[in-house]
Amino acid sequence: MDQNPIRQDRGSATGRAILERRVVHIHDIQTDPEYRWAHDHHGDEEMHRTILAVPMLRENTIIGVIAIRRVKVQPFTDKQIELLQNFAAQAVIAIENTRLLHELRESLQQ
Repeated sequence: MDQNPIRQDRGSATGRAILERRVVHIHDIQTDPEYRWAHDHHGDEEMHRTILAVPMLRENTIIGVIAIRRVKVQPFTDKQIELLQNFAAQAVIAIENTRLLHELRESLQQ
């Protein structure tokens, strides 16, 4: 996240996921008074309306957020939310394994 920082505020679903360290599901961004991300594009035909953001946590530390969007108002189902949560958990494991492998290779080269 250091290379691509996410604003930690309530103006976006990703920012809220970081602040609250939980899944954020906004059914319709146009009815959410705090949602400000891409505010200038609200009403555009291709602008997303429904968003789901899942934090990627490693030992309660945020390492990223996965967000999926829909251009129409259509809330995600519990099964879809659970699937994205599982995907985020698996991504954290893969990222950690890559980090450990990189450290191992560096130590072996020394």
